[in-house]
Amino acid sequence: VATRPKSEEEVFVSLGPQVRAYDWRRLDTSADDDAAAAVRVVAESASGEDVNHVALHQDGTFLAAGDDEGEVQVVSLKEGKVFKHLKRGGHTSICSSVAFRPRQPWELVSGGLDCNVLVWDFSRGKTRLALDAASAAPMKETDSQVFNPPMVHAVAVPSCRDLANHIAAARGDAKIALYDISGKGAKALQRTYLLEDLGEGHSASVGHVTFARYCGERRLVS
Repeated sequence: VATRPKSEEEVFVSLGPQVRAYDWRRLDTSADDDAAAAVRVVAESASGEDVNHVALHQDGTFLAAGDDEGEVQVVSLKEGKVFKHLKRGGHTSICSSVAFRPRQPWELVSGGLDCNVLVWDFSRGKTRLALDAASAAPMKETDSQVFNPPMVHAVAVPSCRDLANHIAAARGDAKIALYDISGKGAKALQRTYLLEDLGEGHSASVGHVTFARYCGERRLVS
């Protein structure tokens, strides 16, 4: 479920292979015509697979949807059609989460069950950076990864300027990865921080993560 950043009158919901927009202003009406106009299909998975997550661009012009095929579809809401299919060089398994980067208007981040976090230049339809969670955290005999690989279940990006080059990922191995991608080109990834169970953390798969706005996004909520 997602809403436009500056308007909550319309909500976008993934339902099977479709993304539908619901206009709250018309849902309460008894008129059949208005009720029908309250719902419209804005995107549909090209493969027919279920859509797992939707996100709205910071200016409300684009919608991104990740599906079970691993594809990310970017739709122009202004033109009412697909802007880009992000597939080549992308996920090899289910795409579980998508997020636009507020400080980089032509970039979005996706996470998948292939243990990858991808940074896309969606204007060109190409990956700019691939972050492999599996290689960043090799398994140990005593590690929970033996049973729960670091599949990425959710990604989050902050909007504040100071943290604009950071990405958080909620993983299946009970860890949260925080990536610093402030470098350039091939050296974009500067550091990877792993937030794990130190007595008070998660002991099972992490389903979601977000930067907390109540404290200037200096904390993560998972």
